Amino acid sequence: MKKALIIIALLMATLCGLFLLIEHDSWGLISSKKSPDQSYILHHYKYYSDSNRHAPYGDYVFLTSKHSRQPGKKGHVVFAGYCRNSLTYSWQTDTNVNVICEIQNAKDIRTYSSRAFGVNINIQTIINKGS
Repeated sequence: MKKALIIIALLMATLCGLFLLIEHDSWGLISSKKSPDQSYILHHYKYYSDSNRHAPYGDYVFLTSKHSRQPGKKGHVVFAGYCRNSLTYSWQTDTNVNVICEIQNAKDIRTYSSRAFGVNINIQTIINKGS
């Protein structure tokens, strides 16, 4: 009985490790920008999987504190969607951020926050219905 429990425990640990490895490889960091006062960081990631996320294969912007142990992944998703061209983002002040995304229709924006950690998030969309 003890051997069976040990085998099950090792199998579960292996599966958890494999999941974490695959999950880590699904994220591609595009860029990061610190707030003017250096208190927060914005991270632009591309997600390269169709797992159950806000926007599979889409663009993400995370807001995190400079004290975060895992930048981006432990932060707050302030934007997730499908931008036709490059997503742009910038700090306007210590508490104001602009995120700009060209979309084909409103469904391309999957998740957005207007405020996180006391920072105002301004999502600007440019609608381009062309090909």
